[in-house]
Formats: sequence, structure tokens, C-alpha cells
Amino acid sequence: KWEQNKIEGQLRCAGVFDSIKIAISGWPYKKIFQEFISKFKILILKKFEEKFQKNNTILFSEKKKIKYLMKNLPSVKREDYEIGKTKIFLKANVIGPLERARMELITASSITIQSYYKSFIA
Repeated sequence: KWEQNKIEGQLRCAGVFDSIKIAISGWPYKKIFQEFISKFKILILKKFEEKFQKNNTILFSEKKKIKYLMKNLPSVKREDYEIGKTKIFLKANVIGPLERARMELITASSITIQSYYKSFIA
């Protein structure tokens, strides 16, 4: 037998209702900073490369890294993402360009590694 009050209480405690509200309001992708950086680290490192070399430091907060990355992606508009205290919220049209940029960089890096390897074994 279903007890509606218990079920609603469990869903509310688990954050399911909040997640549904966020998704309905147009922010279906949300990740804590650490998870987002883990997935898109290669893009962040690429974007920060010049800044690392100029300032000779790597002491940037996770939030600053994400802000810098999102600001420097030409295909992403400012109104398509929000950066909270611990999470980043993205609209559905943002994750595609991010994934595409990530895959392009991984592909280019793989080709470079393969060319170096092939030059050594040739």
C-alpha cells in the first residue's frame, strides 16, 4: 500500500522535487564544480595555459576556472549558464558545444601523440 505523505517526504528529502523544478525551468544539466572540472579539465587547462605561463602560478579556485572557461567559449552565451556557490547549471544547448570542443581537443591531442609515436618507430 502506498502512503502518499511518506513518499512525498522521501522525494523531498532526496531532492527529487528540486531537481525537477530546476530541469523544468530550463537548467537540465547541473554538476558540482569538481565533477564539471573532472570532465572538462582538458578544456580548462587549454584555456588557462596562457594565463599559467604569464602569471607562473596555478592557484586558481575551481569557480574561477569554470568562469574563465565559460567566458572564453565563443559558442556559449552568458544567459545559457549560471554558476552557483558549488554547482554550475547549464541549459540544454550548452552541453553540445562543450562536448564538441572537448572531443576536438582530445582528437587533436591523439593525432599529435600518434604522429610522434609513428615518427619514432619509422
